[in-house]
Amino acid sequence: MAFEFHLLESETMKMKIIIALAATVGILGLAGCKPKATTVSGQVFIVTKGAENFKLGDVEILLVEKSQVTDFLQKKQPAIDLEMASKRQELTNAEQEVATALGNADKAQANFDWFTANKTWIIPQQLRITWRTFCQSSSKK
Repeated sequence: MAFEFHLLESETMKMKIIIALAATVGILGLAGCKPKATTVSGQVFIVTKGAENFKLGDVEILLVEKSQVTDFLQKKQPAIDLEMASKRQELTNAEQEVATALGNADKAQANFDWFTANKTWIIPQQLRITWRTFCQSSSKK
């Protein structure tokens, strides 16, 4: 059994009008969803703790969608992690070098303190000069 669907001429016209209106509304709706170009203007300045304002001239401001920033940062994350690991290693090495230098400085200070406390200076006979001898030789000049 086949079913036939017959519309009257006035009903057919109404359907065409409804379809045309729906298509028009759909096209206008899609055209209205497109983002509009917007100009953002203003000034860029820095305010210091002392409440001084420094205006920055010729600064270009770009608006970037959050998804673009997220994608960019996700792509850069491995390089950032590698750089952070490298800087952590450099810091660890520097801390070890500081600890070694401080240990050497402590040893040198202890040796100096012992030396000055014991005053075991050994001066060859040729280098021994008394204050009197020094003064006499300087006054002759």
